[in-house]
Amino acid sequence: MSSEVETPQATVKQKNGKAIAGFVLSIVSVLLFFTMIIIAFTSSSSSYGFTNRLLLFIASILALLGLIFSSMGMRNPQRGLAVAGLVVSVLLHLILYTATLVAIVE
Repeated sequence: MSSEVETPQATVKQKNGKAIAGFVLSIVSVLLFFTMIIIAFTSSSSSYGFTNRLLLFIASILALLGLIFSSMGMRNPQRGLAVAGLVVSVLLHLILYTATLVAIVE
């Protein structure tokens, strides 16, 4: 008679790398957007124009990439960060497009 000892199996959690990347890109784009706003309101000269345009361009590209990666991360069962990345990216895009339309109208 053999004595068999059951060893517990280690469970390995799969990480949702695309969701993490989408969330991080979305947060970085929000930080760049707020940096642009702070520069615009604290600087009295018009020399911040190129810097603000560059920050706006980079923030919009990162928000778009965050939206893409977060939507790709929604396919994984662990989609908490993917949902958060989607929400942040969509809200930032709405703010960016509204600000652009207001700037064009004025």
